[in-house]
Amino acid sequence: MKTSTTMTLSLPIESKGESKYFVYHCPALDLWSLGKTKEEAERDLIQSLQFLLERCSKYDSIDKVLSDCGYKNVSLEIMN
Repeated sequence: MKTSTTMTLSLPIESKGESKYFVYHCPALDLWSLGKTKEEAERDLIQSLQFLLERCSKYDSIDKVLSDCGYKNVSLEIMN
């Protein structure tokens, strides 16, 4: 039986306006996006974050990705 989980993350995001483009960066996961507008750059960064988390979920590799980004492994026990 496949289950679904909803997760909310608060990650630091940096943005810069560079000549003709806007750059968004999530330093915690080393993800970058570029857009002609702030909205486009932000949307692309959010899509990249979603794609990364979906791939990690599919291949059960979130621990490896977070470890590579400098995070320590923490075990959580969820009780119903």
